[in-house]
Amino acid sequence: RNRNMEDRFNCKISVTGQEIIEGKDIQAEVMAGDNNYDVWFMYDIWTLGSIEYLMPWEELPYINLDKEWWNPMATEVFELGGKTYAATGNYSLSALSRASGFAFNKTIFEQSNPGEDVYALARDGKWTVDKMASFAKNAYSDLNGNSEMDDDDRYGISGSWKEVMSRFMLGSGIQFISKDENDLPVFSLPSDENAINKILHIFDLVSDGQVYRNTGKNMDTTGDGLSETDFEAGKVMFYNANMFSLEQMRDFDIEMGFLPCPKYDEAQETYYAPSFGSEISVLLKTLPEDRKENVGILLEALAYDTNKSIIPEYKEVLLKTKYARDNESEEMIDIIVNSVSFEFGLNAWQDTVVNPFIKDVFVSKKGNVASTLATMQKSVDAQIEKLVEKLNQE
Repeated sequence: RNRNMEDRFNCKISVTGQEIIEGKDIQAEVMAGDNNYDVWFMYDIWTLGSIEYLMPWEELPYINLDKEWWNPMATEVFELGGKTYAATGNYSLSALSRASGFAFNKTIFEQSNPGEDVYALARDGKWTVDKMASFAKNAYSDLNGNSEMDDDDRYGISGSWKEVMSRFMLGSGIQFISKDENDLPVFSLPSDENAINKILHIFDLVSDGQVYRNTGKNMDTTGDGLSETDFEAGKVMFYNANMFSLEQMRDFDIEMGFLPCPKYDEAQETYYAPSFGSEISVLLKTLPEDRKENVGILLEALAYDTNKSIIPEYKEVLLKTKYARDNESEEMIDIIVNSVSFEFGLNAWQDTVVNPFIKDVFVSKKGNVASTLATMQKSVDAQIEKLVEKLNQE
């Protein structure tokens, strides 16, 4: 692809890599007036911390952010006040590779849920949180026969609090942060009664220890046991996964399938595949005026060409042929690829919004949704105010 672009546009694509790009790196570049790179790639949750140094993508000609090769359900999260400050062009497979779903042990599923076709449910838009919880509860087994739920038993669902609860909530179409009439963020969840009721229902489902097993006390752990290794050992039926982790699970010696995140209910029009922890593209204010046309041409061409030539290969050869274990998982991969999404509270402000919420409501096992949101309101609104101030300083 890169060689094709170079030949087509008589250019040279040069990449400089370092493990992490932080806000201080971008600040230093802009404050020094430098323009060493046309495009930078940042970790999604750090992006808005550098917003005062970023150039809106609308200043580039030829870029069509509403097209599929820019993943508009993801890119639109970083549109603020009518200007887009980060993009998820398909020239990077990062956002796609981290699109969320669940791996599942087919042998356990067939034994504990005879006659059920989970793939048909997903295909027909009927794969929901209630269905998943019901199947998971059926999978529980007191393997050591001591009449206690412990780590020697088999469970329906496991995985870290952040990974699993983010999949359940965002897969259910819940928004933590929405936009107002001026296209600016609003902490809307505290007043969204429908979303709060969804969360309370999800809390009730996962509070059943036979449905979801997690004894951990922080966001990124599952407590004692029941890790990915335990999934491989057949002690968990559903385990959080994404496209990237399918590679790590490739050699697991179990009959394994892959499913999208469940909808909240059948009335929900679409599946959502929340992608988080990926790199996204940003432009710096120091990008010279005489570079904008060329950069716009090249990035649009790179994103379009990748969508046309590389994404099909990525799906058909890597994901479906090398990683997927059955033909049905191939269909599920298509569903996930077509529903990659971001959510402001997770992708932009994870440490400010989603992580504190999950910790206080789910990890604590208190289910205190309304009071947690009320407590968060002041701090999140303050963050929004600071962000708007930065935007107004441009």
